[in-house]
Amino acid sequence: MTYTIQPLLLSEVPTNESMMTYFLFYDRTIINPMVAWYVNANGVNILIDTGINVEDHKKIANIPMEDIQKFDDALASVGITADDVDLIIATHLHYDHIAYANRCKRAKVLVQEDELDFANSNHPVFYRFYDRSLFEGLNFELVRGEKEVLPGISVLPMKGHTPGCQAVIIETVRGKAVISGMCAIKDNFYPPGKLSKVWPVIIPTMHVNANQSYHDMLKLKSIADILIPNHDINFARMKQIPNEQT
Repeated sequence: MTYTIQPLLLSEVPTNESMMTYFLFYDRTIINPMVAWYVNANGVNILIDTGINVEDHKKIANIPMEDIQKFDDALASVGITADDVDLIIATHLHYDHIAYANRCKRAKVLVQEDELDFANSNHPVFYRFYDRSLFEGLNFELVRGEKEVLPGISVLPMKGHTPGCQAVIIETVRGKAVISGMCAIKDNFYPPGKLSKVWPVIIPTMHVNANQSYHDMLKLKSIADILIPNHDINFARMKQIPNEQT
């Protein structure tokens, strides 16, 4: 069973690259996409995360950003509405990944049990990334560890980023496409220039366990035929994955 992934880019945020690459590239600005990833699994409408638009982002963090399309328009571009979404696979419960799950009234929301527990813990370091109003009352399907969600679609814990972060592995005609789960860009997985001779990966700036993040990233690189960092603008702007560029 193979599938294609259609990125639904909602908004773009100019960001200092050091926000992604641990202690590196303070002099660079990148575009950080807020994106949902759509998969039609033989009639089962799946979103991997939901992205967020400017108006709702500003309620939590008021930073410069630009809307590309509204959530409902993004869904319409693939021929569905929020009521048609059957399943949301939440890579984690940071607000920019789960903002519109509550609009998808029929959808189950698959999340790691450890992630939901942590999101509800009000940890003083991370509490501002978890807005419980966005996920209270959702129809959660809790999982522990690796799980095949549907034939050809599975999840894999990435506990370095958040305690219950998970990557999503999707079989395609070009092998395993892996959405990283952790908030990362291409430079995290493929350090540019001379850095590649020192580090096989650069851990994300946002993490709960640096060493675990490092090993999580190496694992993803070892299994992925197409590695899709959650916040890489080049993948977010693609019409579908795989394509001629992947």
